[in-house]
Amino acid sequence: MSGLVLVAAALSGALSENGSSWISKGVAFEVGSLYALSYDATPRGKGLLNGGISGVNMDFTIAAGRTNEARHVFVFPAFSAKSDVRLGTWSMPAGASWRNVDLSPVTASFKTLENGVVLGAGEAVDGNEYRFKHRAFSIQGPHSRPFRGRIGSANFNSSRWRLGPGKGYLYEFSLAGRRFEAFKAAVAAVHYTTGSMTVAVSGDGVKWHEVARVSGRDECVGAVPEELLPAQRMFVRVVGDAVCNLQAGPPSVTARIDGPPFRAAGFTRYVDAGNGRVVGEVLEPDYYNENWGAALETAANGFALWTAEEEMRVAPWRGVPSARAKGVSLAAAANEAEAVQLVVKAGAQALKGVRVSVAGDLVGPGGASLPASSLDVRRVTFLDIRHLTDNTSAPGLWPEPLEPQPAAGVEVPAHENAPFWVRIKVPKGMAAGAYRGRLAVESCRESVSVPLEVEVFGFELPEVMTLKTSFGFTPSRVYDYHRAKSADSRKAVRESYLRALSDAHVSPYNPVAGVVPYWRYSLKAETGREADAEFHFDWKQWDEGISKALREYKFNSFIFHIPGFTRRDFKDGKPHMFHGRVEGTPEYEALVSKYLGAIEAHMRERGWLDMAAIYWFDEPEERHYPLLRRGLGLIRKYAPAVRCRITEQPEKALMDVVRLWCPVTMNLHSSAEAECRARGDEFWWYVCMQPRAPYATEFIDHPGTDMRVWLWQTWQE
Repeated sequence: MSGLVLVAAALSGALSENGSSWISKGVAFEVGSLYALSYDATPRGKGLLNGGISGVNMDFTIAAGRTNEARHVFVFPAFSAKSDVRLGTWSMPAGASWRNVDLSPVTASFKTLENGVVLGAGEAVDGNEYRFKHRAFSIQGPHSRPFRGRIGSANFNSSRWRLGPGKGYLYEFSLAGRRFEAFKAAVAAVHYTTGSMTVAVSGDGVKWHEVARVSGRDECVGAVPEELLPAQRMFVRVVGDAVCNLQAGPPSVTARIDGPPFRAAGFTRYVDAGNGRVVGEVLEPDYYNENWGAALETAANGFALWTAEEEMRVAPWRGVPSARAKGVSLAAAANEAEAVQLVVKAGAQALKGVRVSVAGDLVGPGGASLPASSLDVRRVTFLDIRHLTDNTSAPGLWPEPLEPQPAAGVEVPAHENAPFWVRIKVPKGMAAGAYRGRLAVESCRESVSVPLEVEVFGFELPEVMTLKTSFGFTPSRVYDYHRAKSADSRKAVRESYLRALSDAHVSPYNPVAGVVPYWRYSLKAETGREADAEFHFDWKQWDEGISKALREYKFNSFIFHIPGFTRRDFKDGKPHMFHGRVEGTPEYEALVSKYLGAIEAHMRERGWLDMAAIYWFDEPEERHYPLLRRGLGLIRKYAPAVRCRITEQPEKALMDVVRLWCPVTMNLHSSAEAECRARGDEFWWYVCMQPRAPYATEFIDHPGTDMRVWLWQTWQE
């Protein structure tokens, strides 16, 4: 759209603490049409960037000081013939700069299947189950294939609609040639002030049936009345009641459709209406990508065999690949654990008693033997993912837990896959070369033999990795998952997890979770002075646990919490108390120096200073920096050799008390980073519930390749 000029808003270009906007007023639109607003932006500090037109706003973040490397494109449905166009900031006092601003009319296209069904982004069919979940925060903004418009003057903000009396939104769901036999719509109030909203459904968009009402911050699920089913179309309307001030997300739909089952996910592509250029896409999830894997040439009656790399997520319904392979192969260094997947796909009839095993030792160069005991075969099981991590995911069965094969074998439903995880831990000292053997696949019908080849590289991984890792491991959650109740069963489960982490050369946060060194102190009777205090620690159980973790499991890092020096012990604006001594007094300083000094001395004596890290404060905000400087400053003053890890990017205000930074990926490149690197500070990745796509993550409903990307990013940085 030509002629778009950004002018300063009422603030005359001045920046405020909360937000500022640059606005182009009265731009002409065609009501009901789609428009893409795109731009490059460079924030000068922390905070949110946003952009939009009247009635629609999209918030997003970019790392401070970096120009967005890919154009941000947001698609907006035009609600009026004229609208303001706005670019702005929120909670970013330093402001931002904008370049290459463009506003263009676009058309949307969707995925069309061979059976005539059309699916857009957020839509998927699994067998005879249809699902829709809006791709929040994606480039499509409020638009989606089922979206039909807003009701009244409801506004859309990033991922949710702001409802008021008589204000809401409308969606229409249909699949060509298919009828809905059951239909449920879920609507959640994500922000609530007062009042309620009504969820109604209709088969024709004229006669409406109320199915749910939401009051408060809650989620409701409304089922369509039986008298409306089966139906070719289904409308969902959400409207605020007479008293209403709340925000709600778009509806999430689960429905049963008639006809032959199939599996597919949709995508949406936006094309410039003027020049035909693709300006943005919301792609189908990677889980539906089928351009990997290879079918095996081994003949079998009633089932097919294929293979895939360990990082790939094999869905139960995935088809057999078109590529071909003679057998199963993998490669690893000596003292390395690697895996490959062997997939059994049932034919028209279900298979029972399926088991996969290693048929004897593998034979290598010069008759060298790779013991069958080095390999382990487990079944891959599935988790039903309903709450998606982000826009790149899809609901459905995702492979994750690796379980022992049951004694009776695995039952494989007709036309479905059963992945088996073939894992090897190559012994130390193994000669380089190709080692060949066989995998036996047994079922209730027959047994077949599959060629297996393991290439051993000409080098060996060290016992202790040079790249430090620190993965979250909470034994209590593991006990719950495995229903481990007794002390013996819990110990066995815990040890098996630590062994698995060790085999993968991954160190957990705290290998002795729940064990805390007991300590006490005494003052000399003749002086009674804190400067003469003697601290007595009972390190025995803790030392034994850490020693085993380092010696037997070869872990290379661990977290240590200092009792009395946690985030909770230091209060904003209040002096810290340490055993009755008040922060800032000579008595406090003397006692704390003795205490912290004793801890540092023990770590040095055991040779653990390079492995230990104090996790003192989790995800601080800028308002916490004074508190951080107090607590970390004391630790650095009296135990300077003990490192403190902070889940924050380098900041000038913290540089004198922090030497180990753990930033979220999108905040890695900060203005203070170069100086921290130059003086030898350490950097660890921080990946937990954040970041999400497009960054590397550890979520179940993301590609398994994410875990490999970290290593390449570490090398890159």
